[in-house]
Amino acid sequence: MNAPVSYDDLNKMLSDHQWADPQSPHNEYWRAMKAEQRLFKLAQSLGGRGVEMYRISHENHLAQARAVSYRSGMDYQRQSDATILATVKRQLENCRAKYMTPLDLFKEKLDKHDWYYEFSDDITVYRSGKANEAALMKEAAEAGPEFQAAFSAARIERANNINKG
Repeated sequence: MNAPVSYDDLNKMLSDHQWADPQSPHNEYWRAMKAEQRLFKLAQSLGGRGVEMYRISHENHLAQARAVSYRSGMDYQRQSDATILATVKRQLENCRAKYMTPLDLFKEKLDKHDWYYEFSDDITVYRSGKANEAALMKEAAEAGPEFQAAFSAARIERANNINKG
């Protein structure tokens, strides 16, 4: 490598070079990095034009790597959207459980409940709403008077909203 190198030789070496990939095994990555250092020193020995050739070659490699990463990332994204959503929901529930009192969590369930399920034309919506209301009523009865009061208040609020409409 100490022999003088021409621009054509450098161009050939750059086009044949396997650029370092951080995802590759440790030994391969460092071997490629050392080769890149040697190529850069050769490019420096040719002056500004050699360094510019190295820079362009390296940028082209990075652009290709980004394109491949983007395409595989999109495939990964399509496959993992449901997984990501489930993870975020689980983390949010963990956070709520950690920082909210049981009564606050119960009130949040009451807010999310479809109190107007009885007006639905869809029998599955009706059944689901009725089952959810029964579960909330049972939870309130088991948890104590504060929960029963919150349940009653939510029912009264629903009745008031129906009368307003």
